[in-house]
Amino acid sequence: MVFSNSLQGRLLKLLPTHFHDYLLTISYHLWGLLTIVCLGSDVPCNDTVACLDGTTCCKTAQGDWACCPLPQAVCCEDFIHCCPQGTKCNLAAETCDDASGSVPWLKKEPTRPIRGQKVPETKGIMPPVDVGLNANVEIFVLFLQAVCCEDFIHCCPQGKKCNLAAQTCDDPLGSVPWLKKESTHPRQDWKPLGKGHNSSGDIPCDSSHSCPDSTTCCKDVDANWKCCPFPQAICCSDGEHCCPPGYSCDVDSGSCVKTIWQETETVPLNYIHSLQNDIQCDDEFSCKDTETCCKASQTTWACCPVLKVKYQMHIFLFFCLNQMD
Repeated sequence: MVFSNSLQGRLLKLLPTHFHDYLLTISYHLWGLLTIVCLGSDVPCNDTVACLDGTTCCKTAQGDWACCPLPQAVCCEDFIHCCPQGTKCNLAAETCDDASGSVPWLKKEPTRPIRGQKVPETKGIMPPVDVGLNANVEIFVLFLQAVCCEDFIHCCPQGKKCNLAAQTCDDPLGSVPWLKKESTHPRQDWKPLGKGHNSSGDIPCDSSHSCPDSTTCCKDVDANWKCCPFPQAICCSDGEHCCPPGYSCDVDSGSCVKTIWQETETVPLNYIHSLQNDIQCDDEFSCKDTETCCKASQTTWACCPVLKVKYQMHIFLFFCLNQMD
């Protein structure tokens, strides 16, 4: 049972307030899933165990079943992890890869008994809930600011703490892998740059304007150039938004729409951004406006690619009912 976008929006407002600051944009590669399901609509793995709706059954090394928290997922060859549909498991890098880039892979979760089966007293298996609806909100969030770690090499999303021993970014919700910083580039007013380009990898819009690599030039309502944060994106007619490749703009509903086998998938519209918004580290160096300046040493700078952080939050909201048909 999937409810409307308006209900999804109201449910998202139930999330803790500080999470809204992080919802700047959503990765087109792994779009957030907001699916409200009755607990009777599990995905059966065999006659005795099942996974929740919106997940995928994957085999374990012992021949048992586990659940990947993604629909129609790819089960990795290590029997432990899984990747989104359309990507490949990169065992060496521990990522999920496709032509658009890489994202962290996911660890599988335990199955649950099929409804009607007796629940064994086994740690890690939850008994079925006979009454209620379960809202499983899986959101891949991109963060705007970063925390610079004390090793001068890595960084973490805002609100998390660097765990140097574990090489992770920690908060009460859990841990995510930390990131390695990237090199800065000279400020645009510090060193002359080639006509129409800020760097060799930029996307030229015309002879005098360009957007960063892996973005798309779009014109706003005043015919000025702005940058959509997707490669080969679709520029919407309102001059304010854009959509990932393969989608079409539905400005009235504020979403990007794609039809797959007669089923329509929608994702939020994304704002296009103004040009020339580099973050100044000092008088000489700057980072892109999608990055954070971090010290690489006591005297040099590096850039934390914070907007590449894809952090999966599993938030379960339970709506108990007195009766269910």
